[in-house]
Amino acid sequence: MPPPPKKPRAAASKQAPLKTSPRQAAKALREDALASSQLARQRDLRVAATFKAAVEEVLVRVKFGKPLEADAAPRPGPEGQLVAPNGDPLLRLKLCDGVETGSSQYALVNPKTNQFYKEDNLGHPLHLTNLYGPLSLPRGSQLNEKKPTRDELRQLERAANAAHKTSLPKSALLVVLAKLLRQGPAAFAGQAIRKTDTLSETVFKKEHPFTYTALVRKDDPSRVVIKRVMTGGFLPAGPSDGDYSQPFSLK
Repeated sequence: MPPPPKKPRAAASKQAPLKTSPRQAAKALREDALASSQLARQRDLRVAATFKAAVEEVLVRVKFGKPLEADAAPRPGPEGQLVAPNGDPLLRLKLCDGVETGSSQYALVNPKTNQFYKEDNLGHPLHLTNLYGPLSLPRGSQLNEKKPTRDELRQLERAANAAHKTSLPKSALLVVLAKLLRQGPAAFAGQAIRKTDTLSETVFKKEHPFTYTALVRKDDPSRVVIKRVMTGGFLPAGPSDGDYSQPFSLK
């Protein structure tokens, strides 16, 4: 009896791996590095948007002593931007404006060390400024990129400052103010708002002798309070001066 015919051998299901040239491998590595860098940059931009809340969280727990001496304080760098005493570039974050006194506060953040300095502009005719720090940012608000380029630093600074800008329609504020003024002094018998509780403040009307500012609280961002301060007197208004309306909604 003849032997049974041999079955044809099945074709191999696995294909031999394609060979990658050194040039292709290098290109793939560059693309992976670029994608990773872009993800890290996007993450840092999101983190920068949390800087204001993070800085204020730290400042609430800190009591400063004497301001820094000139050799230990940030200074203008060779390209015009502020730098730390060792030359690290800093991004500048506005914390608040004292609209009646002309004072203002900033945080100067060092991406390389994830630390910041506090800058107090005193609103003095001689442009006096006090600097304190440095203090560390909370762990959840620290950047990955330790050496951002000048353009990347600008992007981080824009992200940090844009995150807390609140747009209030001036026309609606003026309508509310007109109603308050018709009510008389009782309309401005509301509770005062501390600087540390303020999310934003917008001066929307100056009519001698008063300046009117719209304030938004951090714990009540959907409503507005109007602050009235006499700024046309013989003495400049102080930080604690002013009367406040009850909170109201512009919607």
